[in-house]
Amino acid sequence: MDNKKKHSDVVEQLTALKQAPFWELFFDSALEQRYQYSQQHWYQDAIRASSLLAALLIMASHLVDWAYAIALPVPVLLWRVLVVTCLLGTYLYARRTTTGRWLQWLASLNGLMVVASFLLIARNSAEPIKQIYYTNIFFVEIVLFAFIRPPINFASTTALLMVLMVAPALYLDQMGLRASTYLLFLLLAGTLLCMMIALRMEKFSRKSFLQNELIQLERDQLRDLNAQMGEQFSQDRVTRLQNRVTFEDALLQASESSGASGRRIMLLAVQVEQFARFNDMVGADRGDDLLRNVARQLRTLFNEVDGCAARLGGGRFIALCHVQDDGVLRSALESLRQKLLELPVLAQEEFQNRGVGLTWGGVHVQMDSERDPRTLIDRIFKHLIPVEAQAMTYDHYQTFTRRAGFI
Repeated sequence: MDNKKKHSDVVEQLTALKQAPFWELFFDSALEQRYQYSQQHWYQDAIRASSLLAALLIMASHLVDWAYAIALPVPVLLWRVLVVTCLLGTYLYARRTTTGRWLQWLASLNGLMVVASFLLIARNSAEPIKQIYYTNIFFVEIVLFAFIRPPINFASTTALLMVLMVAPALYLDQMGLRASTYLLFLLLAGTLLCMMIALRMEKFSRKSFLQNELIQLERDQLRDLNAQMGEQFSQDRVTRLQNRVTFEDALLQASESSGASGRRIMLLAVQVEQFARFNDMVGADRGDDLLRNVARQLRTLFNEVDGCAARLGGGRFIALCHVQDDGVLRSALESLRQKLLELPVLAQEEFQNRGVGLTWGGVHVQMDSERDPRTLIDRIFKHLIPVEAQAMTYDHYQTFTRRAGFI
């Protein structure tokens, strides 16, 4: 999926989210996966902190039992130990997991186990300790729904199960009607309040996620656009070779690196003679085809030799070659010469009579005598020879270099 399609989908999701009811606070599968992945670190940190705090508080309830001489049944004590063990295990899992696959399940399960622990302790405690444990359930809901903020499906199911646990416990407990009604109202109102907070925070979190996605997509689009524009400005429109500015930058960089490494570089010039006349004879379209054919043959040179090529304008081409092996370079240049000679348009007699043809020349860049190698580019075109006249040999480089006044 390209960036434009992703951008359109995210905008649609953001528009739908503003009016969506709480049971539709979900994205498409791919976007939902990215959202849950973005929330993974938050889940891990929140569950680690809340699990450790809950374990410490439940262990601290032993002090309350000792201070008020509360004798809890053995099953309740064992259950409390089991809850503490599960909370500590969840803390370790959240600390070490890399996928976080079971974090939401563990958060909801631990919330239910802590609530069950408070209900069991409250049932076996006297007033007012009983009411304190009941009201602690409200703080469990705050931590679970407002702090950890599991997905809506987990939060709503867990809230419903908590209400179903609390209501029978209050009914079976031996408290006055007034106290039971007050606690039930407090817990129900607290559950609704926590769920409303959780929904608002979930909606805000998803909205922020979509806005961040839009920003990232717009950055990607801008980067791609800049890359496309940079590529267009650095290339010749007809041949897709480099333009002069880009080639000069490459030549300067190659000169600096070759001076440091001791490697040699060579400039190869190719020119379509009387290119303007050729255009007048056959038209601009066929002239562009000729330029593309020459550029295509120049590119084959770099199958064997490292370097780059550019079109300077009109029928003038320039290539930069890194010389590592004279034998390989000689073979590559001879192969290029044969391919250029095979261009059918240049073999026609009517064009030859008008002076249309190919010339070329090559020069090794002398780093010790050339402060600015870019000056070679224009000078080399003044001393070219016909392609069919002579193969490009090392002796020709030397002759050409002396005749052109480069050394």
